[in-house]
Amino acid sequence: MEENDIEFDPKLILPNGYTLMVGSLLRCLFNYANDPKHIKQITQSTYATLYAAETDPGMMKEIIEDMVVEDQMSGFDSALNELLDSENPDDKEERK
Repeated sequence: MEENDIEFDPKLILPNGYTLMVGSLLRCLFNYANDPKHIKQITQSTYATLYAAETDPGMMKEIIEDMVVEDQMSGFDSALNELLDSENPDDKEERK
């Protein structure tokens, strides 16, 4: 990105001051456009976040923590499967 470029990242302010990073959400959805499992997970998490912000803002911390853990575990699962596939390509079908 050049010095004069301004990154456009629109935000939506939710109750209790939480912010939904709409630009980041859209970029994330675009990046996973060919992965329905991730799109479903992102959509469900976003909906749950918006719902909790509107109906029970006190739940937001728990929901955000759950989303972060789920995202990290998803990345861990992918990395582990890649490692196992590279070490034992013949066992790939058994792991599915």
